[in-house]
Amino acid sequence: MSKNNKIQYFGCGVLMFISLIIVLLSFSNKMKLTEGMGQKNPNPETIKNNTNNVEDTLLVNKYRKLYEDTIIDLEENISISLLSEVIKNAEAISKNPSDSQEAIVKINNLKALKDSLNDAMATLDKK
Repeated sequence: MSKNNKIQYFGCGVLMFISLIIVLLSFSNKMKLTEGMGQKNPNPETIKNNTNNVEDTLLVNKYRKLYEDTIIDLEENISISLLSEVIKNAEAISKNPSDSQEAIVKINNLKALKDSLNDAMATLDKK
């Protein structure tokens, strides 16, 4: 083995060693950062203030009827869309549900949105 090859191998070894140290230090710092993130406790007062700020911007007392009508109209729209998607895709879904995942996801998303609208109305009713 020539002197030139020995120097190249030694250089590669040093570079690999330095790279390994850098990778290990990166993981170590990431672990410390991740551990520190879990130690901060939520502040209920801040959360309540954030909720109040959102509620204040909605002006529920002033716009309650508008919000109710919007939710009711949107719920009706979503219900009709849900019915349309079911009817439009029923044959394909019944033939092979595995190949109809996109249609099934659309239908399930519409159902989830309808449920969310019901939750929104229940929240509005509490205010």
